[in-house]
Amino acid sequence: MYVTARGMRTSAPPHTDRQDVLVVQMEGAKRWRVFTPPTDGDVKPNADPFARGKGLDNLPLHVLLEGTEGRLGSELLMDVTLSEGDVLFIPAGFPHTTDTVEETTDADYDASIHLTFNIDTHVWALD
Repeated sequence: MYVTARGMRTSAPPHTDRQDVLVVQMEGAKRWRVFTPPTDGDVKPNADPFARGKGLDNLPLHVLLEGTEGRLGSELLMDVTLSEGDVLFIPAGFPHTTDTVEETTDADYDASIHLTFNIDTHVWALD
């Protein structure tokens, strides 16, 4: 369970996960941006595609937003705000980031709450 105050510019910095992720928005709202996997393997051949943006690996949002012509070669797939009851699936290795900044000032929640279910298909070689 992730609880994030309303108005957080970055509630989760850009990163990838080893697991497929299923997100269920329980309360409030949260903006999700999901990108295609980076294609910078020639530049960072030792980067773990399932742990980008973690540890010593840097995965800044402004570089992801450069698009396919940028340094990471990643493209924005989805820019969506989840509301209560919405569900989102993110495959393993796809960079994503979240925020709770609202375009309007009439949002009626103090905190965003979502549940994340990790599906370890790559760990168990079920993919």
